[in-house]
Amino acid sequence: MKVRKHISKMEGVTSFNIDLATKKVTVIGDVTPLGVLNSVSKVKNAQLWPSL
Repeated sequence: MKVRKHISKMEGVTSFNIDLATKKVTVIGDVTPLGVLNSVSKVKNAQLWPSL
């Protein structure tokens, strides 16, 4: 999966979860939301959702 590859290579990512049912990705680590969005947007349509 291209999204998994992009997120796993990002510096500062501690962990992440990809929920295929809801098509959402949760990223944990020392990264900015826009950094994650920019990386994932290179391979998939992406948008930010509010954190829980």
